[in-house]
Amino acid sequence: MSSHSAPLYDQASASGKHAVQASTGMTACEFEAAYAKYHQLIFSIAMRFLKDKELAKDAVQDVFIKLWGVKEKVDSEKNIQGFLTALTKNHLLNCCRKNKLYTSKLAASARFGLGLNALDTAYIVHWQTLLDLLGKIIVRMPPRKQLIFSLKILRGLSNEEIASELGLSINTVKVQYSGAKAIVEHSLADGT
Repeated sequence: MSSHSAPLYDQASASGKHAVQASTGMTACEFEAAYAKYHQLIFSIAMRFLKDKELAKDAVQDVFIKLWGVKEKVDSEKNIQGFLTALTKNHLLNCCRKNKLYTSKLAASARFGLGLNALDTAYIVHWQTLLDLLGKIIVRMPPRKQLIFSLKILRGLSNEEIASELGLSINTVKVQYSGAKAIVEHSLADGT
């Protein structure tokens, strides 16, 4: 591999640990310069994904904390912008995964009336706002999509359980759910 295309931070070592490619590491001054140069880019990526200013600011902070944690392994002469962009996207995907897990636990708690007092009040308010928005989106769906989406998301039923309960094929449930999910994603992206 030529030096101009060598990765900034090679993660392909056989042991699964991060390997260093002839890097002397990033100095504190280089880190500060990277922050000054790229924090707005990271913020705009996070805003596009999260659509919330405070969450986007948190994401910028988290990304640069992660960069600080690996600065000894980062070659500042390589493509730092590409590295930060990848780091940001990975961070946002991890947040999304954690949020999905948390919201599924919250939904399960709400369904079974468990542990709501122990949850963060701000998150519950945010969750309720999302549920209200989701309710407005669901009522605009065709009836079958409404029903299937509600059974899957709000009651937590599997495709097989929905198919059995409604007397439909599993494939029909998958197609209808996929269509309903696309409506929700499109509506959330448009803010409607």
